[in-house]
Amino acid sequence: TSGPYVALYLWLFTFGLSIFMMTIYPVAIAPLFNKFDKLEEVTTASIVGSVGEAILPLKEAIETLAGRLSFPLKQLYVMDGSKRSGHSNAYMYGFFKNKRIVLYDTLCQQCEESEVVAVLAHELGHWKLSHTPFLFGVCASGL
Repeated sequence: TSGPYVALYLWLFTFGLSIFMMTIYPVAIAPLFNKFDKLEEVTTASIVGSVGEAILPLKEAIETLAGRLSFPLKQLYVMDGSKRSGHSNAYMYGFFKNKRIVLYDTLCQQCEESEVVAVLAHELGHWKLSHTPFLFGVCASGL
């Protein structure tokens, strides 16, 4: 009674749900569990414990790197990842021309500016080489 296209319908539903979740997770779900501050609003006192100067050199270095790669950066955030782990990381998200980069506060605490930029260069390399859409397609085709 389900018809010969039930597998296709289920695949389309799962594919649509995946796209929907990738869209709402960073803006609706992740903020329930972590605090996200814009990079220009964060001071070095809250990241590395020095007297509160804005992190303009880091922000400018990241924007310069993104510009050299034609990455359509819209916003930079720092996430309070230290409340759950000492692991340092960074990630990017967003579709089309609405890309955002998130730095873990632990990355800013544990690394020099040039090391943070190197971590982001690695992440932006994934974007430049289209690893994310490729792997999403591979995973979706295996559903």
